[in-house]
Amino acid sequence: MQKQQKFLLTMLVVIVLVFWFVGLMGFTNKVFSYLDADQEVKLENATYGDVEQRTGIAVLTGGRKRIAEGLKLLDSGVGQRMLISGVSKGVTLEDISRLEKVRLYDDMPVDLGYSARTTVGNAKEIKTWAEKNDYKRIVAVTSFYHIPRSRLELKHFMPHMEIRFVAVSSGYVQQRWSKHWGSFCFLAAEYCKYLAVKLKYLFR
Repeated sequence: MQKQQKFLLTMLVVIVLVFWFVGLMGFTNKVFSYLDADQEVKLENATYGDVEQRTGIAVLTGGRKRIAEGLKLLDSGVGQRMLISGVSKGVTLEDISRLEKVRLYDDMPVDLGYSARTTVGNAKEIKTWAEKNDYKRIVAVTSFYHIPRSRLELKHFMPHMEIRFVAVSSGYVQQRWSKHWGSFCFLAAEYCKYLAVKLKYLFR
């Protein structure tokens, strides 16, 4: 009887691992597809200057090149203002400009959010900022692998807000992730975080 229980437990673990790995494959295929999409197509030629379609750009900190990509969108007139969410206490525009090697100065339409420390915090901070500025649409800028989890959190806190995502590449995550141990571990961890958030909201 004990051998049978061990066998059943082993089979259950194997089945769970198989489903997990298949899910991971689907997850990675999806997130890498964000990098292949034409950003202009994703933004669908929206009338961003229209008052009824006020748009804010929200950059979620935590990955390379995100702020630079947000500034490109701002310079292109995609949104009226930009929020950099999740900035460390005491960090200024000048500090960010120096560290990220981008051009930021005080009279730019850029706001710094200091309250967020997690993706949940980003979502709350962006919600408060969007309501304050009466935005009808948010263009969220984050790393490609972070989009699924960010989408869940942002849509939870802003279910009626139109939210579009712009994917940013991260050089330390290889597209051939299954052949690079570091990339595999990184994406596997992000997939587990995504599943945890999905389950959290599924059972609420």
